[in-house]
Amino acid sequence: MGLVPHFFMFTTIYIVIPIFLVVFLGYILRHFKYIEETYVKTSNKLIFNLFLPSLLFYEISKTEIKAENYLPILIVMAASIFTVFIVSFLLGRVLKMPPKSVGTFAMNNFRANYAYMGLPISFYAFGKEGLTIGSVLMAIIVPYVNLLSVVALSVGKRENKNRLKLFIQSIFINPIAFSCILGLIFSYFRIELPLFFSRSIDIISKVALPLALIGIGATINFEYLKGNKLYLIMVASMKLFILPSLALIYIYILGLKIDIVSKVLIVMLASPPATVNFVLADMMGGDKDLSSGSIMLSTLISIFSYIFWLTMLKV
Repeated sequence: MGLVPHFFMFTTIYIVIPIFLVVFLGYILRHFKYIEETYVKTSNKLIFNLFLPSLLFYEISKTEIKAENYLPILIVMAASIFTVFIVSFLLGRVLKMPPKSVGTFAMNNFRANYAYMGLPISFYAFGKEGLTIGSVLMAIIVPYVNLLSVVALSVGKRENKNRLKLFIQSIFINPIAFSCILGLIFSYFRIELPLFFSRSIDIISKVALPLALIGIGATINFEYLKGNKLYLIMVASMKLFILPSLALIYIYILGLKIDIVSKVLIVMLASPPATVNFVLADMMGGDKDLSSGSIMLSTLISIFSYIFWLTMLKV
């Protein structure tokens, strides 16, 4: 029996290591200037505005979504994230964080790189079904965390001209959120795309995951490890371990099965903070150093946290 945990650990290492080797390839290419900063910016724009939205729309639109399969796990997701949201502000008060740091701390504790990291891990760990489930979960999780992020960064900011604009952009104009909602509409009404159009989207969508991983690696810069080191460690702990643990606790409380939908949710929640968190913190007067440091440290540690969670879930 003692061999079983070792078997799962070696299996998950074989799942995770190739993904992070692609991330490392992005870092190497950028380090040796095979790709320039202009390419990274252009590539990220294409990923965010075209490739990932195409992937999410394609996966969701051709899936028959049964509400009873997802509603309980969506409740778990919402409860877990909201718990971390509240606990983060309580911790911020206990630690007497500066006002501009509290909202940034909270946001990085729950707003993750679901698209760039969560989806690839879900796909390579659970196959096509994992990618589809992850895409469906993103249809709800993206608008939800975007709303909470704007609320978090608005705390203590009585005057912020960008608040309403960012709220509208985050919820209604976000290409990833829009593509998820559009995919749900096509799925619900069983709208079939013309074959030539469907095949074109399928081709485009296949570019998304590998290009996203290379993009993550290309943005790694150890100079970004700034900010209060205690806060950075706390964000990495909250985001990579405590948030997924809360989800598991809620799953057991509700008496749900640890099925593939639950497992994909845990993987998505265990993803490191999103790179766009830095942009939001900058635009809304948050703590830029805390955000950049949290993103960088958590991304580096996530190779071990993913192995831990996939082993725990017996993938």
